[in-house]
Amino acid sequence: YTPSEAVVKRSSNSDAEQGPTVTVIYTADAQKVHVQYIDGETDQLLRQDDLDGYTDETIPYSTAEDIKKFEGDGYELFKDNFPAGEKFDNDDKTDQTYTVIFKHHRENVDLNHSSADGTKGTKTLTETVHYKYADGTKAAEDQTAQVTFTRNGVLDDVTGIVAWGKWNEAS
Repeated sequence: YTPSEAVVKRSSNSDAEQGPTVTVIYTADAQKVHVQYIDGETDQLLRQDDLDGYTDETIPYSTAEDIKKFEGDGYELFKDNFPAGEKFDNDDKTDQTYTVIFKHHRENVDLNHSSADGTKGTKTLTETVHYKYADGTKAAEDQTAQVTFTRNGVLDDVTGIVAWGKWNEAS
């Protein structure tokens, strides 16, 4: 708070004399608050809201709608340290900062899911053996064999990329 008068002077040096009444009015100081939305896995600042107010006023803000929006973009709330009903503090030299931290929502995907980078969880290799005599003529029918490899994957709903596990051999 800032007083209307920094110094109040006495009207005289006599203790017997009653001086005039002086009223000092304290005015709330301007304050700033920053609410930062952060991708906790990349430390990227997703968005920042800057709010202005005065000492001891309730901050007219809620993170609820923004959290829903980021959840719709594939994020999952990890930590919201902006308390409902929070007030502007009384330190006009340092801005208040609150963070809302998200992690990436992940889910298991089936083998046929196609990742944003074009990879899949299944791969079939075909091997063909051609039988020929030394003169190049066909000795027997070609023999073909296939083996299919699979792997499990986890989709990052923010990036659209699947983190695939190791290939499992069918045989």
